[in-house]
Amino acid sequence: MNDFARQAAAIRHLIATRADAVDFAEFGDGTSEEWIQRAEARLGVAFPPSYCWWLRQYGSGTIYGDEVYSVYGLDFDTVSGGDVVHINELDRAREGLPPEHLMIMNDYLGQEYFLDLSRANAASEAPVYVSFGEETQLYAASFFDFLAKQLSE
Repeated sequence: MNDFARQAAAIRHLIATRADAVDFAEFGDGTSEEWIQRAEARLGVAFPPSYCWWLRQYGSGTIYGDEVYSVYGLDFDTVSGGDVVHINELDRAREGLPPEHLMIMNDYLGQEYFLDLSRANAASEAPVYVSFGEETQLYAASFFDFLAKQLSE
């Protein structure tokens, strides 16, 4: 088993054991590859493998009531809510979010979590940063690490 497969298995187990914190779709009921590719093309980015895995396996959901942005599988010109395309297009237009930053969650405290795609490693995994007001700091090394940290808090 390679490192990615081990991390995916560990995250799946953590999600299964943290039903008190997570409200995701059933494992395997995620977003189709076609919709993931459409979202990437619309935003002009490539999603990291761990985020794609989560989209394909779970598709959507919340952690402690905070929505993890996903691909709803609806027309991007009419979709709203926590669709990752909708949120990122809004933030790009309103707040000047750089295209290499992919917003993945806002929590109840007003903290914004984003993948910095410009800092992807050799495995195409991108670190997650958290910003609150003017302060931004590294939060997790990858989307898998983001999920693990969120579920451990």
